[in-house]
Amino acid sequence: MLTALAGAALTGAAPLLAGCTEDPGPRPRLSLATGENGGVYQPLGRALGTTLDSRWRVEAAPTAGSVENLERLRTGRAQVAFTSVDVAAQDLDGLGSFGSKYQLRALGELYADHVHLLIATNRGAYGVDGLAGRPVSTGAAGSGTEVVATRLFAAAGITLRGFEQHKLGLRDSIAALRAGIIDAFFFSSGLPCTAIAELVASGDLEVGLIDLSSYVPTLQSQYGEVYSTGWIPNSIYTLTSVSTVAIANVLAVPAAMSESAAYQLTRLLFVAKPRLSAAHPEGRQLDPRSALGTYPVPLHPGAERFYREQKAP
Repeated sequence: MLTALAGAALTGAAPLLAGCTEDPGPRPRLSLATGENGGVYQPLGRALGTTLDSRWRVEAAPTAGSVENLERLRTGRAQVAFTSVDVAAQDLDGLGSFGSKYQLRALGELYADHVHLLIATNRGAYGVDGLAGRPVSTGAAGSGTEVVATRLFAAAGITLRGFEQHKLGLRDSIAALRAGIIDAFFFSSGLPCTAIAELVASGDLEVGLIDLSSYVPTLQSQYGEVYSTGWIPNSIYTLTSVSTVAIANVLAVPAAMSESAAYQLTRLLFVAKPRLSAAHPEGRQLDPRSALGTYPVPLHPGAERFYREQKAP
């Protein structure tokens, strides 16, 4: 089965490899795995896709998030994918859903996610440990949110049986919070998360963010430096400022991709920066120097060549 999957991935990448030849024939297809409506991956993916469309016929595919994105990459249903580095580390180590190591490479770091734990403040749930026995959405199945939320519950000493788990996407989580079906939900996102900003601005439900920074040392001891401490200031949502868990995001490709294809994708990523910045404020974070920080995902040799030419340190 693994041989078949590897073959599928290479087959899916073949049009992408052909897209970097000198032959000006029909543009090959490229599938870009993005994320959920209301998050950051999706608007950035659409903006990047518009730029890449000059060379490929691009489909910026909406998905549940990082886990699904890497499954698509592995099976050849996508050639480029947004992912958080904690989920990427699982695939590199063979701990992901396929149970085998995957040769993944990065084109660059994009920006950092901040884990949001949003609660309805009138329901008396404060802190992760205060969610024991309560209905909580841990994010959509196939999302990076689900991975980090599950790890945060474990860090708080709460098993999956210790609360009422709902696996809802972002928009469905917000609807369920409004309806009283859940008391809280997790979502890992750049700042601001559009859907959360809309919920707060509506004023129809009193909500608050929970500080998660006390769990960072435990996460780091178990999973390494893929987790760090981040800050969600009051200016983002007009909610009380909190410290939280931060996770870098990278643009990922298969290691088998040709150097020329990876080089062109990296070059066009930076050509797309004005579009990325217009699509979401996190697009402004793209920088040749910080883009090198893709740990634990190695840079693709084609991306390395691009950064050398930019004289990035």
